[in-house]
Amino acid sequence: MPSILKSTQTINRRIVRCGNQGFIRQRGKESWQIKFDAGRDPTTGKRQTQFLTFRGTRKEARLKLAELIASVGKGSYVNQSSLTVLEHVRVRIEQWQALGKITPKTAERYRELLDNQIAPHIGKASLQKLKPADIERWHATLKKRGRKDGGALGARTIRHAHRLLSKALKEAMRHDLVVRNAAAAEPPPHVDAEEVVVLDGEQIKSLVERLRGRAIYPRVITALFTGVRRGELLALRWRDVDLDTKEPSLRVREAIEETKAGLRLKTPKTENSVREISLPDIVAEALREHRRQQLEQRVALGLGKWDDTAYSSRSSMARHSRPALSRKSGRT
Repeated sequence: MPSILKSTQTINRRIVRCGNQGFIRQRGKESWQIKFDAGRDPTTGKRQTQFLTFRGTRKEARLKLAELIASVGKGSYVNQSSLTVLEHVRVRIEQWQALGKITPKTAERYRELLDNQIAPHIGKASLQKLKPADIERWHATLKKRGRKDGGALGARTIRHAHRLLSKALKEAMRHDLVVRNAAAAEPPPHVDAEEVVVLDGEQIKSLVERLRGRAIYPRVITALFTGVRRGELLALRWRDVDLDTKEPSLRVREAIEETKAGLRLKTPKTENSVREISLPDIVAEALREHRRQQLEQRVALGLGKWDDTAYSSRSSMARHSRPALSRKSGRT
């Protein structure tokens, strides 16, 4: 940068030129127009000239020009843009969903965070002018009145909103829209880990006895002794349950997700989530009895077609879907 400053030439009191790479022109008291060569357009190959207004002393304006020319030379310069935080995050959510990088449920949650926690407070801020200090003030504002109703917001939701913004800013860097990720420089509030309540042997025995004979019994027993998630349990199909071998097992391949449009089937979050689980005797017995009762009920009701789902029927899922149930792979 010092070598760039040495090459500056004062044409008159109002104009200072920096070789053929740019100049500063005084427009008012401590107000300057900076013109500089921003390199070639990667698409057209034509040279790009950028103009911006700078407020400060002549020396500060010269330093700013030298800084801009140096950033162009290093390939770190990004073109000036009026894009706001709200506009950028909204577009990223749409792109992530269109490319299948997030599920509809995750997209819904992201839009809630955008509408309730990001847009009202920093949505109008310039994406390129966002600084870590702005992120810190945003955290403080959310803590005081970040809820939709104006109430105080919990640290966990603040952290979720922060992660969304940071994810969008990371992609802004990748797309050469910003120089750095302001959210990465300011950590979100700490969230205290929730205490997990683990049932002991006596509590498990008591729970089993209390629920035995109830309609919910097979669901609870399956979840309790296999550790499957609720959505995975409700998406379980009989074709993925093997009860006729010496070592009964079930295979987790799908999960049910509830969105504003209704219920949908999705693949689990990660490859490791697609798994085979060995079934203890108590679960195998509960599933056999549940399947027997399910068959008897269908015969009694005159329902000829076999429903492959173990715990949620296709008809009930269709009633809760607007439009009807869809199957789509997705990752959150």
